Amino acid sequence: MDAKAARPLKPDVGKPAGIATNPGSWINLKRGIALTVSATLAALILTSVLPPLVADQSDRAVVNAPVSLLTAPIDGEVTLLSARAGSDVHPRIEVVNKRVDRSTLITLDGQFNDAQSRLTALRAEREGEVRFVSDLTDEIARQTTAIEDRYSQQVLDLQAQIGSAGASVEEKRLVAGRQTDMVARNVAAPAMAKSAAQQYSASKYQKDSVTSKLVQKQAQLDSIRHGIFVGDDVHDIATLVQKKNDMTLDIERLSIKEAQVTSEAAVRARLILAENMRLASLEHSAVSTPDSGEVLSVGASLGRHVTAGDTLARMVDCDNSFVVAIFSYRQGGNLAPGTRVSIDAGPSGKQAGTVMEVLPKTSDKVDETYAVPFPQTERRELYVLVKPDAPLRSQTADGGPGTCDVGRWVTVTRQNGWVPSTSMLWHLASRALFWNTADAQTRPASTRFASVATTGRSH
Repeated sequence: MDAKAARPLKPDVGKPAGIATNPGSWINLKRGIALTVSATLAALILTSVLPPLVADQSDRAVVNAPVSLLTAPIDGEVTLLSARAGSDVHPRIEVVNKRVDRSTLITLDGQFNDAQSRLTALRAEREGEVRFVSDLTDEIARQTTAIEDRYSQQVLDLQAQIGSAGASVEEKRLVAGRQTDMVARNVAAPAMAKSAAQQYSASKYQKDSVTSKLVQKQAQLDSIRHGIFVGDDVHDIATLVQKKNDMTLDIERLSIKEAQVTSEAAVRARLILAENMRLASLEHSAVSTPDSGEVLSVGASLGRHVTAGDTLARMVDCDNSFVVAIFSYRQGGNLAPGTRVSIDAGPSGKQAGTVMEVLPKTSDKVDETYAVPFPQTERRELYVLVKPDAPLRSQTADGGPGTCDVGRWVTVTRQNGWVPSTSMLWHLASRALFWNTADAQTRPASTRFASVATTGRSH
């Protein structure tokens, strides 16, 4: 035999031993591997592109709720803090400020004391002038009474003089008549009749003069009785009356000024009261909490110095919680407000809900009003706000309601929806694979083979 033909053939380097003598099998293997990789890549691309566009399910959903901020109303130190994260007990937070500026109160106190001093001085001055006016009134009344008595006596004297003058006039008239008669009978000389006529005229003039004086005195007496003092003999009393009138005007002026100062003091008193209340609120303040809700987070500690407006705690009302889910814009028509959906909250169980609103986007300012920010959306995606039929709460060990699920990621599925999300597909596949692998290691061989066969038929 030829030596070359007698040597054994070497297997091809780089080829499996089983197919070393079969080149066609190696080509088929490479083709199979290429097809498998291509199919896997195509499946990944399809499952990552198509389902998000038409999926009726979204696991990019988070439980959210409006947030209430408990802020510090004043500057100071926190002296009481009973807030605990996750507690639904109404927390008590007290802030004390021992370095309050009292300059305004000191100024107001000074102004109030000055007004009180001026008011006391005005009252004393007005009361003194009132007493002096009272003394002047008594003196004027005394002098007026004396003058009235004197004038009354003079009126009586003049009335007597008028009566005497009237009698003298009548006497002179009779004498003049007799003398005229005697002259007419040539018994007496004409000079005697002339003398009697002159005496008669003189007596009438005297009566008229006394009557004029009587009228003047009666007018003066009537003026005094009416408070009018005219004449040299009533000059002193007229001076007293003028002095009384001037002081009466001064009293009215002081009364008006007293009323103004009283009003000013009352205003200062009200300002002092308001300032004391303001200082009391700045020295000690208790933060009020909502009627319902629970503490989400605490941003302060005992003894910490805070500034007015600092956030001490954040509270949420679980009864007003909702779910923010992200869907493709193509699902906007299928998830209109009022659409019923199912919420899978994991430990909190499954819950039905209703679509409240569909938002194309949000902003940072809107996110600040909620407990957690809205998830970030991609291009051609929108937000779907879902209101659960009951608040989402984790169950405690004894089965009672636990803390609020705000911030928990959940899964939202449209009722009667049949296209799941990509992540849910991979999750179900991994869970099925893990369950089959773990279960295959614990069951008998015959049972494992039957399960694999059954699984293969079902798929």
